[in-house]
Amino acid sequence: MENKKKYITEEQSRKLSCLSLIYVSVILGILPLVYHDYYFDILITKYSFYYIVTIAFIVIMTLVGIFIGYINKLKLKDVNLKKVFTLPEWALIGFLLIAIVSTIQSDFKWESFWGNEGRYTGCFLLLLYGISTLIVAKTLKLKKWILDIFLLAGMLVCLLGITDYFQMDLLGFKADMYPEQYNMFMGTIGNVNSYTSYVALVMGTATVLFAIERNIWKAVIYYFCMAITFFAIVMGLSDNSYLALGALFAFLPLFLFNSKTGIKRYFVIVATFACVIYGIDIINKVMPDHVLIMEGILQKLSGFSKLEYVVVSLVIICFAIYIAAHFSIGKNDYLGHKWQFIWLGLIVLGAIALIYVLIDVNIVGNLTRYGSIGEYLYFNDEWGTHRGYNWRIAIENYLKFPLIHKLFGFGPDTYGIVTYYGDFNDMVSKYQEIYDSAHNEYLQYFITMGPFSLMCYFSLLISGGLQMIRKAKDNPCVIAVLFAIICYAIQAFVNISVPVVAPVMFALFAVGLAGSRENKP
Repeated sequence: MENKKKYITEEQSRKLSCLSLIYVSVILGILPLVYHDYYFDILITKYSFYYIVTIAFIVIMTLVGIFIGYINKLKLKDVNLKKVFTLPEWALIGFLLIAIVSTIQSDFKWESFWGNEGRYTGCFLLLLYGISTLIVAKTLKLKKWILDIFLLAGMLVCLLGITDYFQMDLLGFKADMYPEQYNMFMGTIGNVNSYTSYVALVMGTATVLFAIERNIWKAVIYYFCMAITFFAIVMGLSDNSYLALGALFAFLPLFLFNSKTGIKRYFVIVATFACVIYGIDIINKVMPDHVLIMEGILQKLSGFSKLEYVVVSLVIICFAIYIAAHFSIGKNDYLGHKWQFIWLGLIVLGAIALIYVLIDVNIVGNLTRYGSIGEYLYFNDEWGTHRGYNWRIAIENYLKFPLIHKLFGFGPDTYGIVTYYGDFNDMVSKYQEIYDSAHNEYLQYFITMGPFSLMCYFSLLISGGLQMIRKAKDNPCVIAVLFAIICYAIQAFVNISVPVVAPVMFALFAVGLAGSRENKP
């Protein structure tokens, strides 16, 4: 809290921070590696691990807080709530209150509370996400080694995923699986969509730490971590990864392009990714029988006929930029905000161009104009492995909800109940599939908990990100967390929130809020 010194001593504050550090280290460093019966119970195993650890953490912190409160004779009437909670914390509290209301008014209260008919992301789990985030945000004193622990666990997961791409299966996860399922699961995370969403968090963190690290040896270590995440996310065989990659490359210059070092590092990052794509393309051609089948947009990218020329050009540009920076007049590394504003203008122009293309494809009907990429621009029932159909029936179903359920849905994680048992239950007959999730995290909240929940969730992400930028823009740890959240948030438009990855995201988010609270590099 901003006024915590009025009620607790520095020693008591340090102990609270230590408890939060232990908790965050467990979630970031151990949860991603936990498994029991390989992929067969990976979801319930990580869910159980998370809620046991989190409940223990909340209980311990509550008991310690009560103890400290009694020692200092804390009077709640003296606490100014407007100053106690920041805007993102208020947004989180609003989100949790709506989850509770949504559960209370649900026709499926049990399922809504536990999420047992979906992916266990019911009111119970959302409350654990929220309460633990608030506690960590208020008590943790950020240490850089937290992110090093996160990267260490992330490297283990990424390397296992890479070996899975080479069909090595080092830990025997796929021994009892059908061969046609090999492409569907990676590392110690599980489904490739969940795997790449986790790798997106690690990738965002490693890339920013490399981009802004001035110690050459630490920069080298972070560079190799970043390169491994590039290999892992491409070999993850999920098209949601290109959304995370696009977000990283699009928004990173807004942070880096105020210095020569930032510009140099950015082009190194882009050139490294191009080399990774080229390397994977060579591997796929040289040893096709020893790797998984790559499909989707990343396969089209790696199979680009002129790829080697792009790679060589980017490497030459990197050398040219480093040479130009070395011989440039003046030793001042700072460049001001000119290049950042220019890049922002390019992003705006790119967004306008994308809107034009989408209109041209979906309304005007010029699908063939864009070649093979057109299938990703044309939204119909087949789009995104039937996500287009899933989203369409979700909206059509929502429009038939009674008013109370339009406002608060049928409860968290009741999507499968509403769609399958509602008026649109032809998923099995049409695609031999049952969707228990919208495969869009934001649409999921909108359908299951109503528009106010989505507003609160967006407010949480946006206000939290702005707080990190405003109060901790010189803190590399906080900015690394921010880009991890950005990568996750963008790919969430086509992905599912599950207790395999979401706990890691919320823990990182809490770390970022704590770091921006302190406002210390």
